[in-house]
Amino acid sequence: MDKITNGIILKVCKDGKLPPVLYLQAHQSKTITEPNGDRLRLMLNDGTYMINGVFKPNDDQSSIEDFKRYCILKITQYEITPTSTGKNFLVVDRAEVAGEGDKPDGKKFENVDGYFREHPEENYFLEKQKAAERNDLADTKHHSNGGSSNGVNVEASHASNSTSTPRNLYSIDQLSPYQNNWTIKARVSYKSDMRTWQNQRGEGKLFNVNFLDETGEIRATGFNAIAEKFYDLLKENKVYYVSKCAMQMAKPQFSNLKHQYELQFDRDTVIEECPDDADVPKLHFDLVKLDQVQNLDNGTVIDVIGVLKEVHEKQEIIAKSTGKPFDRRDVVIVDDTHFAVTVALWNKHARDFSLDVGTVVAFKGARVQDYGGKSLSLIPSATIVANPDIPEAYKLKGWYDSQGTKDTFKSIRSEGGTASVNLNTKESISARKTIKDAQDSKLGFSDKPDYFTLKATVTFVKTDNFSYPACQTEGCNRKVIEQADGTWRCEKCAQNFSEPNYRYILTISVVDQTGQLWMTLFDDQARVLVGLSAKELLKLKEESETNNSLKKYIQDNIAFNEYSFRIRARLDSYNGIDRARFNAVGLVKADFGLEADALVDELEGMGL
Repeated sequence: MDKITNGIILKVCKDGKLPPVLYLQAHQSKTITEPNGDRLRLMLNDGTYMINGVFKPNDDQSSIEDFKRYCILKITQYEITPTSTGKNFLVVDRAEVAGEGDKPDGKKFENVDGYFREHPEENYFLEKQKAAERNDLADTKHHSNGGSSNGVNVEASHASNSTSTPRNLYSIDQLSPYQNNWTIKARVSYKSDMRTWQNQRGEGKLFNVNFLDETGEIRATGFNAIAEKFYDLLKENKVYYVSKCAMQMAKPQFSNLKHQYELQFDRDTVIEECPDDADVPKLHFDLVKLDQVQNLDNGTVIDVIGVLKEVHEKQEIIAKSTGKPFDRRDVVIVDDTHFAVTVALWNKHARDFSLDVGTVVAFKGARVQDYGGKSLSLIPSATIVANPDIPEAYKLKGWYDSQGTKDTFKSIRSEGGTASVNLNTKESISARKTIKDAQDSKLGFSDKPDYFTLKATVTFVKTDNFSYPACQTEGCNRKVIEQADGTWRCEKCAQNFSEPNYRYILTISVVDQTGQLWMTLFDDQARVLVGLSAKELLKLKEESETNNSLKKYIQDNIAFNEYSFRIRARLDSYNGIDRARFNAVGLVKADFGLEADALVDELEGMGL
């Protein structure tokens, strides 16, 4: 305790002069685990007075080595912040253990919070904070011609270009609940639509934005009346001064940002548009190379940049749980690691996407998923930027124009995929397996389904039972039962229909040079193979009882044609025996011109 100066805590709080080094004892502590390190809540004393303390991990120091209760801390970087609740915090940014301290048996320290409740005028930092708030209020009233009468300072956002720089300007990475008099200068990098919410307590509206500066991003949310006040005010890519928001721990389930806190607009929030935006970046990327995507955990949200290799058509997908339709578009990007990654775009992103193949594009906010192999899926708050003005984009463009157009790429979905995979590409051809490969590798015998690509010839189509009567409700597809009155009833939808919607469950046999395989095709894939709906094929079957029209149709249009199939193999058990069941999730007729080109590329790669 020799290095500790008795009464130094009160002295510093009264005169505002911060010694370059402060020695204090930590006689109480509590560790709070957070995503970026352990935060320490402390009670610090100088032998006479004590103060609330907090150490939060930062870029300079992630933890206090050898910290334990009653130790003496040598604090070299810190600040003292009063809060609206009457507490004073000593916020420690850099400290080290200077030695072990004695347990203060029976000794009581006077809390400076109690002292300043009786003598608030002596608290230098509190008086400084009040003076800054008075000045900020005066500035706000000046720019808003008298201020806002309803408690929400909306008019301040329409200030003229003479806006002055607010006092107490903080960077986003400095924000924490231990400051209550701060202002940030930040750009709106993302703004959501206005949404409605409903629970047991009622219903309302909300929207959220992401604020960006040179140090990072933070999420902010507005509810109900506050949301309506600020929604039209905040515009993407505009820069604002923002202050007097509530602050709370970030909720990772709702945000992909790395900041440990998030903001909430309230009736005291002040937002003022800033015309001087040159020093605020337009977008911040934490880019991940495409060859690293395969090593990331599912659910990880990342930023990537690449060159557009493929742009697929927009599809409508019906959610099985709700029947709600979604728009989806898959694109494939490549980079100079010679990897190709599929990125799924949803709804507005899918509908509005109009970039050409060969464009450099950056995706901010792509979630890693593992559905038939690793791929990426844009989150709702994702941003798409074509030809971003960053060094990585220029480097990629130069590489692609000089050699990338001729290169081949490795897909991390080579063992995965869905019907949306483009089967008529050289990459897909090079990733094929034979029937023998699939059988020898025991594909379909693992816990998760296996996916692979196969080129094979159709040799047989089972026509004895190739369809079932399904519900006509869009997105349902449940089997319907014929009733006594001739109608067809769906128990799920609780509806009767005059006729069913017949859907395929078609079984076919295929062969390649290595073996034979049975597979099942459901409605979408069977329509591609057959060229008719299940109802039309049923009619043909009825007619064939007299003229063999069904057999002739299959021979002329299906049998002995060669296709590229995308196949899902999964484990099935029949009479206690495990076996692999194969379903085609995509197919196209073989493109022999493309097959020849792929073979030429393979031979050239061998130096032949």
